[in-house]
Amino acid sequence: MKNLNRILIVEDSKAFSTVIVRLLKEEFETKVLAELESGLDECRNFNPDIILLDIMFPGDVDGLSFLRTLKNSKDMAHIPIILMSALATESTIRNGLELGANDYLVKPFDLVQLVLKVKNLLDLTGKTKRKTLLDTVVQFENKLSKKSQTTIERIDMMLEQMINGERKISIETLAKEIPTSQSTLTRLIKIKYGLTTNNYIMKRKMEKATILLNSERGLPIKEVANILDFDSVAYFTKCYKRYTGSLPKVVKKSGL
Repeated sequence: MKNLNRILIVEDSKAFSTVIVRLLKEEFETKVLAELESGLDECRNFNPDIILLDIMFPGDVDGLSFLRTLKNSKDMAHIPIILMSALATESTIRNGLELGANDYLVKPFDLVQLVLKVKNLLDLTGKTKRKTLLDTVVQFENKLSKKSQTTIERIDMMLEQMINGERKISIETLAKEIPTSQSTLTRLIKIKYGLTTNNYIMKRKMEKATILLNSERGLPIKEVANILDFDSVAYFTKCYKRYTGSLPKVVKKSGL
């Protein structure tokens, strides 16, 4: 049986929670929590990958209070949370985000948008976990001197600036601006990331491409290819497929 991501829906409206469950049940394991008095224990027992949390609840404990409790809990503070509410005031939204929520949806909202937000947040969380694990393993196996670590940080910063600045990126220009020799650049990247310099630059380009394709603007594939200094859309598509396993696709964001 496929191991599905678990979504906890904290919502006191049975009609609304039923709609959400029907929407998500094909792709996720879902559970509905309709009252918050025993919510912390229920959350621990279910161990969700993401929580959809309504703000408005009858009784002494409301959604924001429950959010605060979750974020103060050592074993559950890491769980991503999307708030759902008919309250659309700037102060309410800001308060929820300041308490640690990852996103905020104002009812009534586009259900397709909810699914996209859930998937994007789970994808981001998964990538963060994988990166943390990779960094931990790399640092354990390949200890760098303080000077070398500083150079690596400089490499990453310069590479990010070059990508964001839509400038031509090459080993030569990167080594010149660090500054360091090309051989040192190659050696440090190989130790830190287990990749050649060219492959690491391509990996960072593909990460940036994914961000641009999934941004609120939803940049056209041709524009993304141009920004990242690819000679053709065909070559960009080939590289993106090789590094991510899928073809580049612009995700159209639905409005509230």
